[in-house]
Amino acid sequence: MPSFRDDYDFPMDMEDVDLMMNSSDYIPIPDQENVGTAYIRISLPELNVQKCLQFQLGESIWHAKQQILASFGADLRDGYNYGLYYPPQNGKAGKFLDEERLLREYPLTGPIGYLEFKFKRRVYRSMELNTRKLKQIHTKANLKQFMDAVKHANKEKVDKYVTKGLDPNYVDIDSGESPLTLSCTLSPEKCRSMIITLVSGGAHMDFRNRHGFTPIHKSALTSNSEAIKTLLDLGASPNYKDLRYLTPLYYAVTRDDPVCSEMLLNERAVIGTTDEQGWFEIHQACRSGKVQALEHLIYYGADMDVQNASGNTPLHVCAVTNQESCARVLLFRGANKVIVNLNNQTPYEAAIIAGNLELAEIIKGHSSAEIVPFREIPQYSNRRKLINYTANFRTLAKCRSETRLNLSMMDSRFFDPDGSFRQYSTSSDCYSVTNSDSPRSMSSSSIYSGPANNGGSGSSSNAHPHHHPHQRQKQSQHGKPCSRRRLYAALPNRVFICTKKFKPTEPGDLKLKKGDLVKVLHVGEHGYYEGRRETGEEGWFPCSTVEEINLNSRRRRACSVGDLDSDTEYFQRQTIKQHTSLNHMERSFVR
Repeated sequence: MPSFRDDYDFPMDMEDVDLMMNSSDYIPIPDQENVGTAYIRISLPELNVQKCLQFQLGESIWHAKQQILASFGADLRDGYNYGLYYPPQNGKAGKFLDEERLLREYPLTGPIGYLEFKFKRRVYRSMELNTRKLKQIHTKANLKQFMDAVKHANKEKVDKYVTKGLDPNYVDIDSGESPLTLSCTLSPEKCRSMIITLVSGGAHMDFRNRHGFTPIHKSALTSNSEAIKTLLDLGASPNYKDLRYLTPLYYAVTRDDPVCSEMLLNERAVIGTTDEQGWFEIHQACRSGKVQALEHLIYYGADMDVQNASGNTPLHVCAVTNQESCARVLLFRGANKVIVNLNNQTPYEAAIIAGNLELAEIIKGHSSAEIVPFREIPQYSNRRKLINYTANFRTLAKCRSETRLNLSMMDSRFFDPDGSFRQYSTSSDCYSVTNSDSPRSMSSSSIYSGPANNGGSGSSSNAHPHHHPHQRQKQSQHGKPCSRRRLYAALPNRVFICTKKFKPTEPGDLKLKKGDLVKVLHVGEHGYYEGRRETGEEGWFPCSTVEEINLNSRRRRACSVGDLDSDTEYFQRQTIKQHTSLNHMERSFVR
């Protein structure tokens, strides 16, 4: 791939040099310190101005866009829907650069590159442009009718408009939505075909509505897993940012459908996005009580002990909001329960002050001998670049469950000869406790190879006894092979009650009726659990058909409640004493 500044054998254009030297943003940097940077001439056709800016080649187009907005933003309206445009050249049509790709992935000609920064419009590639006809079709009446057609899922009418040349990249004045974000709110049966029609008609998948949400953000907010799948299939990035710099994953973990967060994580969604108060995705999942989303985050490497701006860990959040199930997941997977927040409170103390005595007892009574971190290696889609996974692995290595790796991820066994990352997870019948003295010693001896959508199962290899190819569940109750795939073992002793009857749709599914009690054994792909009924039958069922029932809350020891009451009085007195001391200090300072 050609470099921006190095390895060129022709003289620099003097006009570019003059523009660069006269630019207020030009800062001369020695050559040895200039590695990995480039000067690019940015043109704004709407304002008829140009600037030469210096960019880091390793940064994304999104970061370059923010740098440009900092220079021109005061003069731009709806700047979040502007993009870097690669002009037509060498017989190729121009295109807008994808915001989540790196700048170095786009080779530019000359020692100083040239890009345009303009509002994202439809790029007409194969149509014969007729400016007069395009103006005639882009009337307010036609744009309103187009939005109505999208709202009512009238695919034929939408296709007719885009065929005539209508640009679907605009924000409706009344609803504040773009056609593509509106299509993501349609029912799962209708949204896929509508999204494909709009994208085929020139809709940009990183175009934002009035609130700054991209289509994949809107899909996550509405828990539309089919829309997320369609956008990802079409090449959308799972890491687009909204106006608050938040990703779709940040919103997906607070919604009811865990399939959405699972899809995003499988496509290498970056973990570690924070809001203005320093809340991470894992904090939001705990506050919302989304146990399945929390487990997925930990499985994919989220830091269980990360602190927000107030110093609260996810366990602190569970303690204050009384999310017992989430707290059990964190404790079981190895969260640190002695970290203090800025108020010098541990999660146990925070639970007592909040009046959540039963949860405080659980935190206090949890022993390190009960910790069982994940041993399974997260599995990812093959269609995302390895560089994105590397960022995720850095996060994975920081989490407390990193002991599940057992060996360096940089070991050559984890990489194919062509440099692509192998896909690993536990096989269907291998997650078992060994005879080791430590409860952490769980068998991870069979790890599968292949992406989530690869069919079939491989056979064992003597060359790598610790890495058996992935197998799906052996057979269903009727002897037919099961197509469901396990991700990881579920927490022990979790009992669920069926709230919506379920009829098997594939071999290996478990028939459930309302009121059935089922024990979850494994968490699978696409929002499925593997469990066992009271009758001993085992099989798969959607997590949306059951709700967890907490049997442990009825088994509290009476003696411990008295201890908690005394602790409550003590911490309340300490809190009052601290506030009194602070108020006295403030009055003294004012005097």
